[in-house]
Amino acid sequence: MIIDAQVHLFPTKEVGEMVLENIKRDTGVGYYSYGTPEEYREDMKKANVDKAVLLSFAPDNQLKKMNLWTVAITRPSKNRTAKYPMFIPFISVSPTMTGRKPLEELEHKYKWGMKGLKIHPVAQGFAPDDERM
Repeated sequence: MIIDAQVHLFPTKEVGEMVLENIKRDTGVGYYSYGTPEEYREDMKKANVDKAVLLSFAPDNQLKKMNLWTVAITRPSKNRTAKYPMFIPFISVSPTMTGRKPLEELEHKYKWGMKGLKIHPVAQGFAPDDERM
């Protein structure tokens, strides 16, 4: 089994384009797709990748929505199968996120099927040993 261990995707082409254009502007690094689940699923097929660890990452004011989207697309519901069962959902938390505290968010998304945690202290602006975490 081949597992891609780090994948960042976007809910829509428009969101992906906005984020990727900002990265391109700031770093000069281009992109070949908009990072939607559909596009990446096709890339997985071409590369014979079986599973992918889907890492949620967003600014604090969008983090909970991105976490919800990340687990929601990977789990079945009462009336349908999982849309993207090949993705393994990891969420992200930060000590300055709005709404739930980091531990509360982890407990909530664990019940929804979250399999792991992605933090990026440098990009999110906190120390790994921050007591609020």
